[in-house]
Amino acid sequence: MRKDSLKPIQMMTLTVGAIFGVDILYGPRAVASLAKQDAWISVLIGGILAIIIGSVYYFLASLYPDKDLPEIFVLVGGRFFGKILILLNSFNTMVYIALSLRIFAQALLMFLLDRTPIYVIVILMALVSAYSVYKGIYTISGVIDIIFPVCKLTIISVIILSLPQGDISALKPILFENFGNVLKGSMASYYIFTGFSTITYTYRYTENKKGTYKWYLAGLIIPLILFVGLKIATLMVFGQEDVKSLVFPTLTLTKSVEFTATFIERMESTAAILWIIIVYEAISMFLFISVRNINVLFNVPSDKSKYTVWLLLPIIIFTAVIIKSGLKVFEFFEYNRAVMMISGSAVVPVLTLLSYIKKKRSRNRI
Repeated sequence: MRKDSLKPIQMMTLTVGAIFGVDILYGPRAVASLAKQDAWISVLIGGILAIIIGSVYYFLASLYPDKDLPEIFVLVGGRFFGKILILLNSFNTMVYIALSLRIFAQALLMFLLDRTPIYVIVILMALVSAYSVYKGIYTISGVIDIIFPVCKLTIISVIILSLPQGDISALKPILFENFGNVLKGSMASYYIFTGFSTITYTYRYTENKKGTYKWYLAGLIIPLILFVGLKIATLMVFGQEDVKSLVFPTLTLTKSVEFTATFIERMESTAAILWIIIVYEAISMFLFISVRNINVLFNVPSDKSKYTVWLLLPIIIFTAVIIKSGLKVFEFFEYNRAVMMISGSAVVPVLTLLSYIKKKRSRNRI
């Protein structure tokens, strides 16, 4: 019987799906507060840095084509240190999922479902994502393949249609006595690309691994272009001061698009529905990662591994709703995202170097 596998092009859709999440709703505000009118340059620099570090992640995955990151942790770091790394990665990822669910729920409360209890939104999105993870990576990739063009065309449409409402002078002066702030903003922008790390979990499922890097690279470049476009559009429409005061600049941006046709005169409602799908992609991918981490950490038998998601779900939901203050949720989210990216950017390159040396020594012995 033929074993299922992913096609190289699906590395692009899975990577884009993992990178886009609540960051597309919230990210522009965080960067604008640091880099001001040059925030789009910060996003560009942060994206280029993500491509560089993402390439290191890809190289690590290619060194062990039949294993994913938690298995590589154990193989290279040993059972003790390897499982410590898995535990830390599991904790950070689960917190990231929980906070993403909470921010997503707050965005829907503000723009669409203003009378719905926040825990209902969190539970429903968590259940939908968990069911996809329960069905497996091939189901997740199949769903993302279907919704990929619709979601990305929607983002492009929002950018193009909002530009006539903007003022290009809001982007000036470019880099005037602001280079230091741009560099600070570039780190915040780098954190937006958290999802590039998923390549170390999806690469093993690809059938033709030699052709995957160009598609993975496309999966990094597409979010970079769209994030830069969204940042330019929000700055031109609202100006740097207003962007800093908006909780969800991207959703607010859709309100600036005006139509005379009555069937789309409330574009923010239509866009909010599509953001649900976009956030679903990212949460499903990171939930899949959490399940893989836990399964390797506790040596869960393969025939029972798909049930792990239902054990993790109550913990994630509880974490998402336990924080009372919405402002605290954003603070914790930024801190958690920074820890994930900084720790990953420190550990994975070292792990890649050790793996490369180990592989080279093995070949020399032969």
